[in-house]
Amino acid sequence: DPTIWRDIVVVPPNGRARVWVHYKSNYTGKTVFHCHFLAHEDTGMMSTLFIGDEDFVFNLNDYKELLAGLGFGMLLTGIILVALRSAREGKQPYEAVVMNEMKSKALD
Repeated sequence: DPTIWRDIVVVPPNGRARVWVHYKSNYTGKTVFHCHFLAHEDTGMMSTLFIGDEDFVFNLNDYKELLAGLGFGMLLTGIILVALRSAREGKQPYEAVVMNEMKSKALD
């Protein structure tokens, strides 16, 4: 039952557990968390924990509109550049000859 407070959690092999701990608001700094089974402590079940203000966490949902706008702007810019280049050269932008000429210029 996830609503019950515990100080021991059984985690099966390759399993996960989310542990919520409440610290006094005036405490910041390092502390440790660990497993009381010594073989586990020796293999990584003991680590330090920093308590302090939350660092910046990138959340994709917060930036979806910005990223979509950037992507659309880049796509539109690419289309305009291809159209301008083809208009300058007087050829259709997607003819095989034009595409091969553009590739050879890029490789030079």
